[in-house]
Amino acid sequence: MAFDDTHANNRTLYLALSVVIMFLGALAHSRSRRRSVQMATLLAGMSLSLWMALLDQAYFKGGLVAWMTARSSWLVEIGWVVELWVDLVVLLLAPSFIGLARRTTAPAAPT
Repeated sequence: MAFDDTHANNRTLYLALSVVIMFLGALAHSRSRRRSVQMATLLAGMSLSLWMALLDQAYFKGGLVAWMTARSSWLVEIGWVVELWVDLVVLLLAPSFIGLARRTTAPAAPT
């Protein structure tokens, strides 16, 4: 359905690039063995996918210069994407933070 909506407005390219970025991030995540690399690939894939959403908005409104000089509030659109990005980063990192908190609050084993 998303491709049908974007095809009518010539926005399919950015959606397709976003899907490819998410797929490559998921593939890199599944191929990596270290948890830090897995988290980095998830964050990078998500961040680049949201960057495609901003490029899509800029292109759809006449290019980057036209988008930034238009009377419409482009800062609101950037703020919305940044807010979404922060929410997703917190969601992705929450299990790591919970595990770290459990390790720091666990009583030390007697020696």
